[in-house]
Amino acid sequence: MTHLRRAMGSAGAGPDREGVLLRHLERLGVRPMNRWNRCLLGLGVITLLAAVWQTTSAQSPATTPQAEAPARQRPLPANYGRLALSDEQKKQAYGVLNEYQGRIDELQQQIRKLLEERDSKLQEVLTAAQKAR
Repeated sequence: MTHLRRAMGSAGAGPDREGVLLRHLERLGVRPMNRWNRCLLGLGVITLLAAVWQTTSAQSPATTPQAEAPARQRPLPANYGRLALSDEQKKQAYGVLNEYQGRIDELQQQIRKLLEERDSKLQEVLTAAQKAR
């Protein structure tokens, strides 16, 4: 009831006026909030704000060295972003990566072919019943 007195102000707010206001609110189906309801409302507001904050922070672009690299470049190895490389060093590092990447891709293709050959020869060892399992 004290919050109603504060809301109504001191001008013409007597005890009769307060009772009339409470009865009118009860007829409308409005009940004053108790401490538990205020806590639940506060938790709901905090949860809503946290959800909004999470979605906006997830949408912000990252400022890592990988994000600054050209779109078609492979990222630098792990932890190179922590080394504070100069632009010239980054350029040289990307050059080294590009120099070796073609050869690495060829070797990986050879490995895939060897694995396929191995698997097919292993399949030849099995009987028809074993293959069915």
